[in-house]
Amino acid sequence: MRKIHKVTGLLLLFFMVWMAFSGVILNHRHAFANLEVSRNLLPESYAYKNWNYGFFKNSLYISPDSVLLYGNEGIWLSDEENSHITEWNAGIKDGADNRKVCRIISTSSNEIYCATLFHIYFLDKSARTWVPLSLPGGIDRITDMEIYKDTIVVLTRSELLIKDPDKKDFSIKYLANSPDLSPKRSLFRLIWTLHSGELFGTIGKVTVDGMAILFIFLSITGLLMYILPKVIRWYKKSSRLSPGFIKSFRFSWKWHNKIGYLLIIPLLIVIITGSFLRPPLLLFISKPKVVPPPYTTLRSENKWHDILRAIRFDKEHQEWLIYTSEGFFSLKHLEDQPGILPYQAPVSVMGINVWEQLDQSWWLVGSFNGLIAWNRIDGVLVDAFTNRPYVSPGGMPFGQHKISGFSFSFKDKQIVFDYDSGAQVLGAGKFFPAMPDIYSSRPISLWNVALEMHTGRVFTLLGMWSMLYPFILGLFSVLMVISGWIVYFRKRIHTKARFQNTPF
Repeated sequence: MRKIHKVTGLLLLFFMVWMAFSGVILNHRHAFANLEVSRNLLPESYAYKNWNYGFFKNSLYISPDSVLLYGNEGIWLSDEENSHITEWNAGIKDGADNRKVCRIISTSSNEIYCATLFHIYFLDKSARTWVPLSLPGGIDRITDMEIYKDTIVVLTRSELLIKDPDKKDFSIKYLANSPDLSPKRSLFRLIWTLHSGELFGTIGKVTVDGMAILFIFLSITGLLMYILPKVIRWYKKSSRLSPGFIKSFRFSWKWHNKIGYLLIIPLLIVIITGSFLRPPLLLFISKPKVVPPPYTTLRSENKWHDILRAIRFDKEHQEWLIYTSEGFFSLKHLEDQPGILPYQAPVSVMGINVWEQLDQSWWLVGSFNGLIAWNRIDGVLVDAFTNRPYVSPGGMPFGQHKISGFSFSFKDKQIVFDYDSGAQVLGAGKFFPAMPDIYSSRPISLWNVALEMHTGRVFTLLGMWSMLYPFILGLFSVLMVISGWIVYFRKRIHTKARFQNTPF
């Protein structure tokens, strides 16, 4: 057991620090939103090519000479001929995460508003700059925005923010409980929030942050316990032994063993829950649903907590449509109880990226499952690329086309944005401006870098095998923690036995 603990500990030392550091960043996205990393520091595959990786998500037509494209790199100006694309991010807060635009809308009086992950902006046309608006405190991350009769409705992951045309500020509104909303939540979401600590709110997240710090502490003290005896022996031979080395060793030995012994259960919980969030263990938790435990955020009084994703107003049927992680819902007025739609469009677990109304019944829905024409009245699904009945990709989280955006705003053509391959023009003889090489290395948010580190996707040389990184790391981490606990437990038992047999 001692050999197993030592070998696995030394092998995993770098990775444990790596995972702990990235985990803390993932737990505090808003706090790190201003920080970004050059893509030149990442593997070559992370460079933008042909406007891919969600560079653009959608567009807003304003006039023949003004079309606003937007997505993960903020806002860009073009025209209906699509003859040029220039950056238009003046006023948007610094940081790659702050530039991620959810949606841009225009009122009947041609006022333009922009929603990013954390802010709402108003376009000052005279100054050609975006002006941030005041928002209520304590709101969740913004996911979408819609307008109806000049009333702006902002959707966060948990609530609505309403701004009437005659009011200056936004007010918070919670959706009414729905009898169609199951009290159960996906087992995947439960384990995800348990792993991050979000299941127990701020206290839970801070506790998991503390566990991450302890993982780093255990890794460093474990390394010192391996190195210092060798250093001490070498200095003894040269008669230059410093008392500091002995104190450091005793400190490391004492607290490494005590913390690992006393906190083995929470340490294992963090490791095991993380292992389940990626293949192959992910397959066992992706579909089952469970009733969340009481006194957790998943059992909030707000039944829509953390499940709201997109909102649209159906102009033909004069009703609101809301997409959630639990499916599509509709309601006539925002005060009504939402009811689940009888026919659902398939959306990848990665989320909905395109949702556009085509006519009275048909909608265009895009996600990593593909691009689908969806008749919300009779449930007919048509693959937008083949014009044939849609075929599900099965158990995979994405299909042949990983759709990240779509644009109707340009003259005589539609643009599909594939997450991997980038801009594709529907229609023969049409084009989309080539992406200048200078944009390929635009910074990526520190939060996204941490996510790539934490999931192992940054190990691009491993290809599809990188998906197994969290599982393999978790497996060896469990072995390391349990073997260390056994070694210390046996030592305590033997020490206690010797003490009891000593005559006084």
